[in-house]
Amino acid sequence: MDSPHEPSGEGLLLEWTNRPPAPGELYSGGKSAIECPNCLAPLDCMLGIPAEHPVLHTIGLSTDREWQFAMCWRCALATDWLTYREGRVLVGERGIVYQAYPDLPYPDYPTSFAKVAVTIGPPTRVDLWKNPVPMLLPPGCAEHDPHLEAIRCRGCWEKMRAVAIVWDPGVPPSAFTGNSWCAMVFWACHACGAVSTTHFID
Repeated sequence: MDSPHEPSGEGLLLEWTNRPPAPGELYSGGKSAIECPNCLAPLDCMLGIPAEHPVLHTIGLSTDREWQFAMCWRCALATDWLTYREGRVLVGERGIVYQAYPDLPYPDYPTSFAKVAVTIGPPTRVDLWKNPVPMLLPPGCAEHDPHLEAIRCRGCWEKMRAVAIVWDPGVPPSAFTGNSWCAMVFWACHACGAVSTTHFID
């Protein structure tokens, strides 16, 4: 049987480039159309997958829409649960009690977080908590990992599955905080299309 942190299947490695994305290509960076309910700034797009991209079938998501996996890096909602769907935030747990920090984590937002292409590598089985790499998670890949287990959707209460993990060490350091251990995890609801996210910091 798999250990608590050993993946039960192979994930798809992601690699950040230094070039703009071509039409139909995965990307990272730029402003999301979704507004943070706490600091009222656009969410930052950590990873975007265009509609009809074949990898959506692989990770078990609908291909009739673009999926954006975004977070707020300008206020305390970065470490709280955030759930959004169809361009609006459904739940931002606890974040409204915190102060916004306009310069977190970089002063020239969003210039230092320009949109770049993200490429997909080969299927790989790796302990994400020992070898932090950005990865897409097909169905069954992380079912035994307590950090990535299924959760209930804040929009419709159906089960949501972790579909992507993005690590601070795995992407251009100008985009994030520079923490040596920071995992951004994204869950997707197959029933209503909502996305939930939080992150873990060492």
